[in-house]
Order: sequence, then C-alpha cells, then structure tokens
Amino acid sequence: MDPSVLEELVDVLAEVRDLPTVVEGKNDKRALEKVGFTNVIEIGGPLFRTVEELEGHDEVAILTDLDDAGKELYHYFFSELSRRGVKINNKARIALFKTGLRQVEGLTRYLERQIT
Repeated sequence: MDPSVLEELVDVLAEVRDLPTVVEGKNDKRALEKVGFTNVIEIGGPLFRTVEELEGHDEVAILTDLDDAGKELYHYFFSELSRRGVKINNKARIALFKTGLRQVEGLTRYLERQIT
C-alpha cells in the first residue's frame, strides 16, 4: 500500500475522532472506539430517531460500510441531516475508499496489519 494513503487515513481519523460519527452496528462502533473515536452513534431502531439525535450538532461524520446497504444508509443520513443544517464531514469516508477497505469493523485489524 502507498504509505501516503495510510498516513492520510491516520491523520483524518485523528482529526474527526471527536465528531459524532454514525455507524451501522456494534462491531463498527467497537472498531472506531479502539482507534480513539469518542462519540460513536450506532444506528438502532427507526432511522429517523438517529437523525433526531444528531440534528442538534453542527457537524457529523457518517461512516457506514461501503457496500450497497451502507451506501443507502449514507445517502439517507446525508440527505436528512443536510436538510436540517448539519454539516457532513466526509474526510474519513473518502480516506477509507482510498485504502480498499469496505467495512468499518475491519478498520482496527487493517491498521494493525499496515503498521506492523
């Protein structure tokens, strides 16, 4: 892997780790918390409830998986939160695309393999 891609991913993760970050499930939440994220919101129950929970924030990151289901969730949250005036920070999502990693839950293992 191109070392600059790994460096960019690590830098971006550090930059956004305190933002409210939407993920699909508990394994995704656990993976982000292992790399220092402090405000991970797992989608649970009706999607609109998660939107309501986040609409008071100025900026939010959405880190759903990069499969079809994750992309659909991303577009839903992007649309609903943007409509409510919440800025969506896509830096971590873009950095993940560059790595070839497609599932957030694999992030911790991926970083361990790259760094060791």
